[in-house]
Formats: sequence, structure tokens, C-alpha cells
Amino acid sequence: MLATRYRFNTETFHYEEVKFEKKEALHQIKKGITFGLLIAITLLAFCYFFIGSPKGIYLSQKLAYSQAVLNHQNEQLSSFYPTLEKIHQRENSFYKSLLNIKPLDENIWNAGQGGAVHSIINDLPEIQKSKKLISDLKYKIGLQISSFDKTYTIAEKKQEELQSMPAIKPINSRIVSGFGYRNDPYLGHWHLHTGLDFHAYMNTPVKATAGGRVICAGYSATGQGYGIQVEIDHGNGYITKYAHLSKVKVKYGQKVKRGDIIGLTGSTGWSTGPHLHYEVIKNGVKVDPQHYFHNF
Repeated sequence: MLATRYRFNTETFHYEEVKFEKKEALHQIKKGITFGLLIAITLLAFCYFFIGSPKGIYLSQKLAYSQAVLNHQNEQLSSFYPTLEKIHQRENSFYKSLLNIKPLDENIWNAGQGGAVHSIINDLPEIQKSKKLISDLKYKIGLQISSFDKTYTIAEKKQEELQSMPAIKPINSRIVSGFGYRNDPYLGHWHLHTGLDFHAYMNTPVKATAGGRVICAGYSATGQGYGIQVEIDHGNGYITKYAHLSKVKVKYGQKVKRGDIIGLTGSTGWSTGPHLHYEVIKNGVKVDPQHYFHNF
């Protein structure tokens, strides 16, 4: 209902009731509605841009959640790198070296493959990182699988040679004297130490470092201060010697496998105390045994 309006009449000096025409009344209503709508739109715009619309708040929360999920995924993807690097280095430094295969070029290994970005949403740092990690892992895994296939094929062909190659420590103990020239504690002058000396208590079991045939079990006819010893011919030019033993556990001509117990440590021959002297001979030349410790 419209409110009653009055107007002052200068002729009669009285306030008189003003009668509204229908057209004028509708005009007044329209003005009121328009003004109300302007106020409502202004308030809505204020809420939307400064407070946040319900849909905007939902989308913002959804984006924050997605970013958190992506960050977690990226952390998991990154955690695969150390394991993949260990596999790669193990194959490059051990298996390929063992099989005389050229190692995979590190420049190729570290090249990676960056993922292309084509849309606005992909400009998010988390998505960029995910694409890069996934692409790089896919690239490196592909390289490693291809490399393993090649290594495995060659290894199958060299199975017998691998079994005959010294590849473990004869005892699990620390090295107290390395390969090379030293002041010999027994002879008293500089002398080429042709093997490794391992710290050991009396009667510690000694293992064959590869499969082969025993060619010496006891005192050697050539002497050289080794005391009681075991020598094993592994074929393919390899011979190993285990010296200063207290007792042998194998016989001449016996076939042994890698890891078989062949004797017990002692201090026989030119020795100042219990220990194990170990040698690797390749094609008649004594070489540093540490090059053959691969811990099978």
C-alpha cells in the first residue's frame, strides 16, 4: 500500500492530500525496484570479489587439495631416484666391468627428457614438476632395461667364466696389509707384498672365492714362507692362494665351489701372528685382490 502524500497549497494556505495517478505510482515502484537491485548487485559483487563466492571458495579449496596431492606424488616419484641410481651404478661399475662391457655413457644417462607444456593449467609448478619427474624416470628406466638386456645376454654366454672368477672375500674381516711394496715385518726390508693380509683369530674358516680345482693343499714344494696353504685353479687364467693356514679342509685335485670352506686360519710359515694371506693370480701375474671383491 502506498503512503499518503501531502502538498502545501499557497492559495488556501492548507496542506492538501496528493492523489497519485496509476502511471506515476508504477514509475515510483520501478524506481524503488531498480534502486534495490543496484544495492543487491553491489553487495553481491563485494562478496564475490572481496569475500569469495561459494563456488569460488570451493574451487580454491579444490585447487589447494590438488596441489597437496601433486606435492605428495612428486615426493614419491623423487624417492625412486636413489634406488634407480644404485641399480645403474651397480651395473656400470660391477657387472659391466666383470663382463668387459663398455659402461653406459653418463651424459646419456643424465640427459633425461623434459615434458612439454601446452595449457594454462599446466603452468602450475607442481604439474610442471610431475611431468618432468615422470618423463625423466620413464627415460632412465627405459635405458636401464635396455642395458640390462644387453648385459644379461652377454652374461649367459660367459656363465662358466663368471663362476671361475674370484668375487668374494675369503673371510669377513678387515685388511691389515694391502697389495704393493712395504717394509716387510718378517724380512726387515722393502719387499713387494703380493696379496692382502686379513686380520683373523686362530682357526677362522676360510672360503674359496670362486669355483675350481685344488692344485695345492698343505706345504708348497717351492716354500716362499707361505706355510700351510691352499691353491685353487679356477680356469680362464685365474689362480687363488690362501696362506699361513693352521689346517686344510680340502685335498689335491678336489673340485670346490665359491663359498666352500677350504681351510682354517693360522700362523704357519713366515708369519708374526695369526692372519690370512690371500693372493689372486691372473695369467701368471699377481694382481691386487681388492679389484675382485664384489660381495656376491
